Amino acid sequence: MKKNKSIKLNFIMNVILTMSSFIFPLITFPYVSRILLPEGTGKVSFATSLISYFSMFAQLGIPTYGIRACAKVRDDKEELTRTTQELVIINFVIYCISGCFNACSKIERRKSLIYYRKPYDCI
Repeated sequence: MKKNKSIKLNFIMNVILTMSSFIFPLITFPYVSRILLPEGTGKVSFATSLISYFSMFAQLGIPTYGIRACAKVRDDKEELTRTTQELVIINFVIYCISGCFNACSKIERRKSLIYYRKPYDCI
């Protein structure tokens, strides 16, 4: 009986989460678009796309490897804990490296904007 209640509760929470993921953007997008204007919205979209690429690079096969590695040691609790900790550390290190590349690309982009923008400022 208790498991049945848990399934119902999980279903209700999942429906609320799904509905809120549809309703929240419908409410906030018009407001944000009006405040940021097209130029600001474009900048946000560009930044989001760059972050998505760096995040994709950081995840490069780690979830698949993690499933396989954890499945191999699922019976040994200590080994499973160690494997999970190693996966978290690998994920953290790769995210840090990816974040450094992201920061460097932002610095280079700002430098190029400074150099390339000057001739067009007088137009």
